[in-house]
Amino acid sequence: MVKYTSRFPALMFYVEGEIRQFRSGEYVANTKAERDALDQLADVKRVDDPKQTEEPKPKPATTRKSSAK
Repeated sequence: MVKYTSRFPALMFYVEGEIRQFRSGEYVANTKAERDALDQLADVKRVDDPKQTEEPKPKPATTRKSSAK
């Protein structure tokens, strides 16, 4: 599932001869054909980039050692 937004709330487009429509400026693509069609449209922006879907790994906590003086 990939989410897309459009600057037009009810943008319509065709995928394999069938019409699809954005609802309130949002559309969730479930198939590769839908993703390919949406990636070609200029007025559409992909919201969840596959590179950003991976959660960032938390950094390990650093422990400070007291210096012996």
